Amino acid sequence: MKTDPMSCPLPAEALQSLILGIGSDFDTCAAPDVPDRVRSRLKSATTTPDLLLESSDLLLHQMRNTPAERFLVRDPHSRFTLQLFCWAPGFGNLPHLHANWTVSAVLAGSISVQRSAVSEADCCASPPLLASTGEVGMLRPPQYHCLKNPSSTEAAVTFHVFPLEDSYHQETAESNRPVRRIDSAGILALAKLAAIHGGQRSMNILRNAFEVAGNHTKLEVIKLLAKVDPQETVRLGTMLAHQVGGADGERLLNVLSRFERGTGGNELRQ
Repeated sequence: MKTDPMSCPLPAEALQSLILGIGSDFDTCAAPDVPDRVRSRLKSATTTPDLLLESSDLLLHQMRNTPAERFLVRDPHSRFTLQLFCWAPGFGNLPHLHANWTVSAVLAGSISVQRSAVSEADCCASPPLLASTGEVGMLRPPQYHCLKNPSSTEAAVTFHVFPLEDSYHQETAESNRPVRRIDSAGILALAKLAAIHGGQRSMNILRNAFEVAGNHTKLEVIKLLAKVDPQETVRLGTMLAHQVGGADGERLLNVLSRFERGTGGNELRQ
């Protein structure tokens, strides 16, 4: 039986190693020591782009195949969850408080962090700390905090470890929240990062980004593909042209034809 190459992420060695390592930290360390061990482990995992690419691959795979999924990874023993978040330029959240510690890493871009052990208002008034790509931070309660992408042009990507000590309580709390997945800007951000790194996993990310995005973002993904895989550009571009139809679809087919012949189609390379 043939397997759809877009439906199954390749073996995620960096992500799997991180999951097993965090599980070992929960099993072997005294509770107060766990967050420091997790922070050190996550810091080591950010030294290569593998964690970003594998997490992006898994997230887009989930969006395509299991859209109701709430977590990037949920530990089967109910000890922790992992999440990948994308932050559009200028986007930030409101001050909030977690019941337990959290460990977070910036995988792409920068994040501005404000925090306070006093109140939400004091959090908003606190001087922001700037965390850049590869930096890993930890918050211990009580710690009001809010995060923001300070860039006006580039998206940021963050990776988070949340302890999940009481699975019943967590299920009850999460059941009243909307599913938090990335929007079109986040999908395109992951596709752009994948196109920079190249390789088979990056192609998986680009294909799945195309599948889950709206038509405007699909076209942007095709433009990214034009720089790395002309054959796939024509295949997916033709699919989009037929989906769009009408004059716009015909215009895209003409551009793809020139691109395939090598006589033009520069619109796809811009």
